[in-house]
Amino acid sequence: MPVLLWMDLVSLGISLIVSAALAALALGVRSRRPINYAFIALILTEAAWATLAMFLRFSLLLEIGNPTRLLELTALALSLTGPLLLLFTTRYLGRPTRRLDAVVAVGIAAMALLCIPLFRHHLILNPRLAANGALFFDISPAGVLIALLPTLYMAGALALFWQERRRIEEPRMALSVLIMLVGLVAREIPSVPPWITTTMNTLGILLIGYTVISQQIFNPLKELTEELEQRVKDRTRELTRAAAQLTTIHSLGQNLVLSRDETEITHLVLDAARRMLHISTCDLWMVNREQGVLERQSDAATSSPPPVISLHDQNDVIASVARTGHSIHLPDAGQDTDDRNEAPRPCSALCVPLRIGSHMLGVLNVESCTPNGFTPADTQLVEALANSAAIAIRNARAYTQKPVTAPSGWRSSTTLPRWPVQLLTWTT
Repeated sequence: MPVLLWMDLVSLGISLIVSAALAALALGVRSRRPINYAFIALILTEAAWATLAMFLRFSLLLEIGNPTRLLELTALALSLTGPLLLLFTTRYLGRPTRRLDAVVAVGIAAMALLCIPLFRHHLILNPRLAANGALFFDISPAGVLIALLPTLYMAGALALFWQERRRIEEPRMALSVLIMLVGLVAREIPSVPPWITTTMNTLGILLIGYTVISQQIFNPLKELTEELEQRVKDRTRELTRAAAQLTTIHSLGQNLVLSRDETEITHLVLDAARRMLHISTCDLWMVNREQGVLERQSDAATSSPPPVISLHDQNDVIASVARTGHSIHLPDAGQDTDDRNEAPRPCSALCVPLRIGSHMLGVLNVESCTPNGFTPADTQLVEALANSAAIAIRNARAYTQKPVTAPSGWRSSTTLPRWPVQLLTWTT
């Protein structure tokens, strides 16, 4: 038997064994993840290609069967490898989209339609073995163009790997796609022996198998471990954020105790809200009952809404909170605007009252640029900030009020504010 024929059969046999083993591994896991289904479809197609290619060579060597039909089936299996490889790549990289899935579906449908001219011997025909054992066949110009279709799909899979090269630290899967792509392109060059395609495809399958086993892609325990690790990371992130919030609250409490200026209190509260909630838009609206309005008390770092809101405005959320004394959370407050010069509106908002008992002082309004930007924990945090701000503002106003005149029979050693109450000395 010629040496090249032996090389082809050995390469195809290795591809068949590795493909069958990988398919058994993926099927044995019994996982219903999309990546498993995509990999099974790809690897079974590779196994079918290797089997048909072996039968084709034995048919030509022993001069039995229908070599032309086997050649057509082999070409069909090899062509399906391109779309299925792209499908597996999207799942492996975690980038499945409807558009890419539609591209894969179009490719598979195109291969199905090409079966008509393929099996009518219009694309490839006349398979034969040379004296050295190399496989040759004739291909029409239309067949050459059609053969570029799986090449484009493999190139697309390679492009996805290139886009994700910084995120995917393991380059072996991308290298396997590159090897298979080179083999497929070499198949279209007349001067390149056909066994090059077989060898390159086998190397690609071997590298895919090694990557799957080394990374334990289909190991259910690894999947569970990765899920637990992700939960630990998320929980750690939450605890870190909570610790930072507690530190900010502690610092805010110390500063509010010492502050007797409303402007300073406003700045401290808004700055704490921005740092704890990671937002940029935050306003404090104070009630002016003499004029029946809410006056905005924010600093220059925020957006520029109207500086005054009527307390009787039935369409304004902030005014509604000031009237009712209840918090309002709008998960999706964003609205489209036709004015390009208009500032972007928030996607979610949270309005919390500032009150001491039944006495309303104002409203703390925070906004996020993402829908559902505030969790129940965020709501509790903003309410705590509003309560602290209300107490600090009441203390500041009481501190700045005019001194009281002591009633007859009383005297004090110092001039005292009306609040807080301090001891007075009785004079007899």
